[in-house]
Amino acid sequence: SSTGVVTLSASATTADNGTYTVTATENSGTAGDSFTATTTIAVTVSKATLSSPGSLSLTATSGVAKSVNVSWADVSNESGYTITLLEGATLRATIPLNANSTSKTITTADYSGLADGTAYTVNLVAVGNATQYETSTAASGTITTNQSPRTATFGTATRQSLGFTVPISNYDN
Repeated sequence: SSTGVVTLSASATTADNGTYTVTATENSGTAGDSFTATTTIAVTVSKATLSSPGSLSLTATSGVAKSVNVSWADVSNESGYTITLLEGATLRATIPLNANSTSKTITTADYSGLADGTAYTVNLVAVGNATQYETSTAASGTITTNQSPRTATFGTATRQSLGFTVPISNYDN
């Protein structure tokens, strides 16, 4: 009787993600000692998950109402970004951005209901490509938009002349 060893080797990258079936068959080939053994194993290669966008910064532009400036550090290997804007737990806008973006000013063009003096939560994810990378977890922050300057309106005032007389007889000479 003899002992056979079958060695399999392969390499895979995240571009090869998926589940593969590997079948190894050994046939002793020795007359009178013939046997066949088959073993099947499943190998799974997973996509890598992108890092969460770092250095998230949210600012309300000084003197400008209804806008939020968002900036962050670029994530390697992303294919774009997605910002979600929430007011409380209510989703108000989903804003897709191009690859290698590092900032966005959210205005009423992105969400027509963007209001003055209102708190919003901004979530930002780096979007993975369809083959090698999964979308990141969200970087998140909360910001309150600026209050619009208020203008007071007053009634119309007119100029009047007031006349009065002081009697001289009340004074000593």
